[in-house]
Amino acid sequence: MALLPQSLAQYAGRNAKLAADAEDTALVKMGTLKGWIAKVIGLIPNPGAGIAVRRTPQGDVWNVGVTPTPFQISSQGKVYPGLVGTLMPTLEGEPLDTTSKTLDLTANDGNFYVWLTIHFTPTYASGWLSYSSMDSVTVDSGTSIPSDTDSVKHLQINTITGQAPTASFFTTSIPVQLKDNGLYSTLITYTGS
Repeated sequence: MALLPQSLAQYAGRNAKLAADAEDTALVKMGTLKGWIAKVIGLIPNPGAGIAVRRTPQGDVWNVGVTPTPFQISSQGKVYPGLVGTLMPTLEGEPLDTTSKTLDLTANDGNFYVWLTIHFTPTYASGWLSYSSMDSVTVDSGTSIPSDTDSVKHLQINTITGQAPTASFFTTSIPVQLKDNGLYSTLITYTGS
């Protein structure tokens, strides 16, 4: 004969009729525990506006009440606005500060990148850069960042791994400038964190 669990052992012998009720009570307690666990899991926040997660060797650290910074990407693919030079970047043709469009973080199975594509109009005098104007800035994504040209530059703002943003390269608006880099050649300089 199998031994009763210790919690039901008191119902052996003359109280055996109560064993079925005790077993039902244990099942109710287990159901209540499962319901409580489900509620606790539902309280775990998702990264996004006002919530940030940081991975540490001791586990995830959640910060609630964090103000999203420029170019931060939420777990839903929202890119928070910030200026590049004096321009507001666009996402699918709409300015970041007015759009509800988001990046599709499920677009690729592996890693992919998010970057700013900055279009300049350089003016040369005797082969050297004498003036440039910044024409537009767009937010783009893909599996590889395109190569720069003299009039189009790229700044990576994030890496998406496993459908989650992993590295925010900029947390402020970005002052940028096109500089001369030799005969008919330019480079972009910027500050930011």
